[in-house]
Amino acid sequence: MRPNIPQFLLSLIFLSAVTSCHRDNSPTPASHYTTDTLTTSFPNSGFTPYELMFLSNPATNSGDSTTPDLLAEAYNLGAYTTYGNSYFRFNLTPIPAGTTLRSATLYLFSDTLPQYGDGVHANTGLSDDLVIQRVAGSWDQHTLYSNQPSLDTVGKIHVPATTQHFLNLQIDVTTIVNNMTAEGNYGFEMHLLIGQPGTSRIFCSSRYFDARRHPFLVVTY
Repeated sequence: MRPNIPQFLLSLIFLSAVTSCHRDNSPTPASHYTTDTLTTSFPNSGFTPYELMFLSNPATNSGDSTTPDLLAEAYNLGAYTTYGNSYFRFNLTPIPAGTTLRSATLYLFSDTLPQYGDGVHANTGLSDDLVIQRVAGSWDQHTLYSNQPSLDTVGKIHVPATTQHFLNLQIDVTTIVNNMTAEGNYGFEMHLLIGQPGTSRIFCSSRYFDARRHPFLVVTY
């Protein structure tokens, strides 16, 4: 004899079956992502922080890995025009191999007590547009201005000119850092877009006296 199942029980059974077959396509909760704050420190290595700044002209070929500044500038000094650019490499070790980042944000802080440029303001000149790119080859504290590594144009960042004498930057560098994890982490390079004499963008390096103004990179994956 066929049992007489109440209608409300049949409805619950049907609903349970539909629910169990339903695929959850909702996005991964943000709490499941990992966020790391990375620095240019490479403990137990011969070069840390991994930063190098050039202020070069025909009379000067070497870089400076002890400066409190990371900069991009062009200034007339005596008989020469000195061109400055900088390299800096973050320690990406915490990022698991094969990971594609959801985001990567670079933080740079204007030097409020600059040693270079006009010696007063971090940002000077009318055409102080800044370019930031991925470095495509190896470098270290012994690299010379005359044998700098090549640069990758993929994901190249153009930071517009500013009329502010001091301006901290927060830059989306997700494409660049994903290329670093895939093709090699040789860090970032920054230089002026035009290089007009009397122009500078000066930021604090990891040797700056105030650690709160050191550069850092925030990645989420």
